[in-house]
Amino acid sequence: MAAQDAGWVRLWRKSLNSAVFADDGLWQIFCWCLLKATYEPRTVPVRTGRGCTTVVLEPGQFIFGRYTASGDLGLKPSTTWGRMHRLCALGVITIKSNTHFSVITLVNWRQYQADEVGNADTQPDTQPDTQPDTQPDTNKKLRSKEVKKKRARATFVKPTIEEVATYCRDRGKGIDPQAWLDHYEANGWRVGRNAMKNWQAAIRTWERNGVAVGRQPEKPDHLKPLGVAPGWVPPPDYERIDP
Repeated sequence: MAAQDAGWVRLWRKSLNSAVFADDGLWQIFCWCLLKATYEPRTVPVRTGRGCTTVVLEPGQFIFGRYTASGDLGLKPSTTWGRMHRLCALGVITIKSNTHFSVITLVNWRQYQADEVGNADTQPDTQPDTQPDTQPDTNKKLRSKEVKKKRARATFVKPTIEEVATYCRDRGKGIDPQAWLDHYEANGWRVGRNAMKNWQAAIRTWERNGVAVGRQPEKPDHLKPLGVAPGWVPPPDYERIDP
């Protein structure tokens, strides 16, 4: 077993408040990136056409190829590449590409992983505590401010048409992916008066409301025309006024 295939990684609870956790597709590929990243400097041979080159990886980096990654994740190459770029847009990873491969770097690897990844005996603490122990209240306030800033940055990330199409196809409820995407692009990604938080939930709402191919959503009861009681005969001066 290769060294990078052994051991474990740390998963922080603060991830529950992130935009990555709110999107199951992003969460899947983010966890995959954590498991793929090396925890120590490594030299990796990489094939480039007919030749071969050597890449030096630092902790928190790994070699990425969209087709190999798609095989690992069970996704289309375009979907995998699109989700990697969304992680990059969120500042979770950086991507350095050439014509043959990409080097992925997890931005906060050293902050959350480098001190305790794999075997503790071989993973010394590389991030010593620089805050004096005589100021616990100040440290607590600083940590609270950092948490608030990160929660504020946990904004909604628009899905790609490939992700919407895959989700609609898997559910099989007849939702038109392009019509759904065009609708929310046009209204600024809002659900009612509120900004969208979960696009999968919005698709499920369309399903419940009957917005499917060739079928119009059913109107709520208060918008349906008023009925007439059986056997009722209108008086001579009755005039019907429809809303």
